Amino acid sequence: MVPRRKYINDYVLQELPDKKGKLRKVSVYKGPLYRFTGDGAKTARALSVPVLAATLCCVTPLVTVSPATRLMYVMVPLVLALLPLARLWICVYDAVRAGESVTRDKKDRISGSLAPWGMTLLVLAAVSLAGQAYNLIAAGFTRPDGVVAVTTAVAAGCGAYLFSRRNALEMEEIK
Repeated sequence: MVPRRKYINDYVLQELPDKKGKLRKVSVYKGPLYRFTGDGAKTARALSVPVLAATLCCVTPLVTVSPATRLMYVMVPLVLALLPLARLWICVYDAVRAGESVTRDKKDRISGSLAPWGMTLLVLAAVSLAGQAYNLIAAGFTRPDGVVAVTTAVAAGCGAYLFSRRNALEMEEIK
């Protein structure tokens, strides 16, 4: 079960005046603040390259006409790989846009995303690659199948690289 209201103790309700002078209840963050241990924005920009490459490599088979792209066990993992890629793009975007201090929920969204979503991308691309290998053995090799296999292998490599860089966006609490 997913914990609900995980960050509720990090916020406090305060009554603050709005533009018209009327008091409104507003939630104000009072929890711990975090910062990157290294240069987070520069690292995130560098990590956007393998995320972009993996995105292009997962989309290429979707527009390529080949015998392998007609097989469910090849295409379904590649379509599902777009979900971890979306989460990786959100991680990279949040890391680039993060300022000097980051709240705990943003920290968990940035620091905790590379490892699980990189591994998910790797596994899905590997499953598709295994299906393509089976198809190449059973049906023979065609040039479009080779393009699909190479792009899927590159996507798997990008997933492995992102998983290996899981500590690149680490954060520490600001004292």
